[in-house]
Amino acid sequence: MAKAVKFLHQLKYVHCDIKLDNIVLTQPGVTKQLHAKLVDYGSVRQWKPGRNNTAMVQTRTHRAPEVHLMRGWTPAIDVWSIGTVAAELYMGDILFHSQSLQESLAAIYSLCGRFPLEMIPKHLGRYFDEEGNVWNADELIQRQTAPKQHQVNKLLLKDIFRKEDFHLANVVRSMLIINPEARASMAEVVRSPFFN
Repeated sequence: MAKAVKFLHQLKYVHCDIKLDNIVLTQPGVTKQLHAKLVDYGSVRQWKPGRNNTAMVQTRTHRAPEVHLMRGWTPAIDVWSIGTVAAELYMGDILFHSQSLQESLAAIYSLCGRFPLEMIPKHLGRYFDEEGNVWNADELIQRQTAPKQHQVNKLLLKDIFRKEDFHLANVVRSMLIINPEARASMAEVVRSPFFN
């Protein structure tokens, strides 16, 4: 999947809807090896550097922080989505369960930490304190219809993975950095020790 998305990004396209429902496994030929394929290109958008893409894209559970905050998006949103999918496959559960914007922000905050202040738009400032913490995050998570165990137990992203899976943990953490400018690119992801 990382290689497919890297190829899309090289062509200046962003998938905008990477989630488990849009990944299929095929078994071509007589080999028993499964291949993952990315499907559903209905949300694909062309990306041009410098353009401020503010459309609300991505499924809520896989939506990057910058999309939630309407800060404009880049190919980094696909990197975020692949990070959520990888963590979900590892855990067997949805990473960021939420029913509203406020719950989404709380879920991301609980696992990934503070939001950079420069990312928080004034009209959403009511959800954050002066340090980038989400107000009432614990209460919001407890109130969810199906709070996830990692959210209730206040696990950080690094705590979800077993020690022997450190290469996977490192690559997923590099994809789930709140600030898209600090997030790994797909080219960096596929060069990580996890893939080599």
